[in-house]
Amino acid sequence: MTSVQEEIRKKAAQLLADGKADIVIGFGEGSLPMRATPCFITEPDAAGRLVWNSYCSNNLAVYLPGCFAPDLRVKEQPPPPKVAVILKGCDGRSAVGLIKEQQVPKENLIIIAAACEGMLDVTVAQRLIGTSEIVSVSESDGTVTIKDETGKASQFSRDQLLAEACRFCTHRVPPLCDETNGPSSQAAGALA
Repeated sequence: MTSVQEEIRKKAAQLLADGKADIVIGFGEGSLPMRATPCFITEPDAAGRLVWNSYCSNNLAVYLPGCFAPDLRVKEQPPPPKVAVILKGCDGRSAVGLIKEQQVPKENLIIIAAACEGMLDVTVAQRLIGTSEIVSVSESDGTVTIKDETGKASQFSRDQLLAEACRFCTHRVPPLCDETNGPSSQAAGALA
């Protein structure tokens, strides 16, 4: 997923540098293995903090209504921000719902589509390795190697660790987007 990650970083930096976005909502490196965390950047130089990997499972669309909520403490409201958000297909469907419900103004939203190969579920991995804590994970050619606290390395096929919702997902790119990343051909067919 590194080429998609690099494309996301470039697009985020460009949108911020050109003033087309005031903020980019994406994913950052998590503090635990197999976890990514929401990341909010406002400067082009911070785009290097954005990641795209098999652990970007949070639905970033949940942050959109808060970006556009009125500040009840002020009488005259500032103009709404220009928000760019990186979305998978499932998150994109949430964003479309928010636009339809008029909770998010589409004219102030830039959807950066990230073609999704399915997210890996840390709870599935934990169940497969047993009671040991996961200390590191690597992924290569469809094989995921998980090292536990005892130093034991276990290998699993990527398909074994897919999140349940990802196994049968046929919507791996958002239905609505302004920018795309990764091959759009990934949009067809279930993963499992």
